[in-house]
Amino acid sequence: MATGVHARCNRRALGPRVQPACTPGAIGGSLGDTSETAVRIYDHIDVAVFSHSWPQGANGTAATDLGSFRQAHLTERDEPMATGSKTVSSCFPSLDTTGASAMGFVTFAGRFLEASREGAFRRELPGQGPAGGPFVVFGKESPDALVFSAASNIMAAPWGAEGSKQLCSGLMSTVTEVPKGYAMETMVYLGSGINGAVRGYGQALMQMHGTKRLTEADATLQYLGYSTDHGAYY
Repeated sequence: MATGVHARCNRRALGPRVQPACTPGAIGGSLGDTSETAVRIYDHIDVAVFSHSWPQGANGTAATDLGSFRQAHLTERDEPMATGSKTVSSCFPSLDTTGASAMGFVTFAGRFLEASREGAFRRELPGQGPAGGPFVVFGKESPDALVFSAASNIMAAPWGAEGSKQLCSGLMSTVTEVPKGYAMETMVYLGSGINGAVRGYGQALMQMHGTKRLTEADATLQYLGYSTDHGAYY
């Protein structure tokens, strides 16, 4: 499936295979000159992990002020932020949807996923900003589906848009300073069918972080739950 993930790359060896090390984009701030990027592709599973790191850290990285960011988010009323909102200050990887007008997506969005929806690239982009989240891309002619998701430091790694056709995985635009050694990763998972791709992506993400599903859960985990919405606690 061709989805249009594009980056300008120089080739270098990154382990057992030669992978592209791509020049990251910067959207405001000063993120591009002090960072490194890499792509890891695994032989045993259909996953690509895009890594963006700052070995020496960076200062003055904000692309918008906190007040403007909050106002834009409140205006959206928990919906994904509108295309063009300044939600990220870096861009790696980028997803160019110009040639994807025949493709659709499912985007998981909202504080409680209430803003999740299906859509088509010919009309709109998946959810962005703090209320955005993973999304699945699919077509009519193939069972293949691609899941795009932040894979590390997820709370500071929303999706943003450059114009109406390009999505960027990047650093939240209100971050003013990046500490030394900071890194963020984006996962792209290829699966069969929307449900199968989402399940496989979840398994890959757990494997990446060394977590496991509980197989001997007690009654409280099997049947009960709680919510900490609006500052509630237990």
